[in-house]
Amino acid sequence: MSTPTEHYSGCPEDLNLIANVCRALSHVHRLSILSFVHANPNCTAGALAAQLPIAASTVSQHLTLLRQSGLISCTHDGPRRRYRVEQDLLDRWADLATIFVSSAP
Repeated sequence: MSTPTEHYSGCPEDLNLIANVCRALSHVHRLSILSFVHANPNCTAGALAAQLPIAASTVSQHLTLLRQSGLISCTHDGPRRRYRVEQDLLDRWADLATIFVSSAP
């Protein structure tokens, strides 16, 4: 993790990453999904739907957005998709967000 003494470089790609991940995490159900997938690597959408108080179709929509952001990925296991957190991206976002916030005036 970067130290708070670093200053944000102003790189547009970094800003896009920060914004895209923040957008993906801006819903309580997506935070719950990310937390569940992190604790249960290779889980299925059905396992997620069984844990959340929302319809399976809504879980699917949130999973799609999390996949598009790059925070989670999926592999196909027959008719099922198995999900896992992309820890490298999550760590990169955390580092950038820390530098961005700590370098604010």
